[in-house]
Amino acid sequence: AAAGKATFNAEANGPAFKAVGSNTSTNVTSSSDYALRLQNTSDTDGNFISIDFFNSTGFITGRIGAEFQDAGDRNTDLYFCTRANSGSLTEAFRIDSSQNATFAGDVLLSSSKGLYTNLVQAVSSAGLKLGNDDNSEYVFIKDDTGVGIGTTTPSGSGWDAAARILHIYQNSTNGSTLA
Repeated sequence: AAAGKATFNAEANGPAFKAVGSNTSTNVTSSSDYALRLQNTSDTDGNFISIDFFNSTGFITGRIGAEFQDAGDRNTDLYFCTRANSGSLTEAFRIDSSQNATFAGDVLLSSSKGLYTNLVQAVSSAGLKLGNDDNSEYVFIKDDTGVGIGTTTPSGSGWDAAARILHIYQNSTNGSTLA
């Protein structure tokens, strides 16, 4: 394969770094002769290597990196960090070596888009709560007890936890508890 070339601030008003080459591979998981290669040679588990972004005053404002969970093997997480005004660099998003994605904040979709999936699952035995934008109305699914609408404690008179029936709750100003 022909070698690529790299230039550093060689063009007037051009990019500070530019890599040029041609690779006809269409498999994104195959090896490439035309890649930016970063390597941390330490064999310490948990070490990392990153690409950092700085603002005009020299503060680091963003980072994209790889954390080597098992440095001697290949278990590697990708992470993305951001910085709020007057804040510190904070991890916002991570994709672990098992392809699980973890977001530190909310995941927002544009109003014209939807979330399509075959499964929504709670991450703990505390239950799953689906609510509107201000959390004033919601559906709550409690492990081993049932479904509550407007309540996180599906229970009360007439409630049969073993039957796991639907429980609808309204506060005293709007009505009464139905079980």
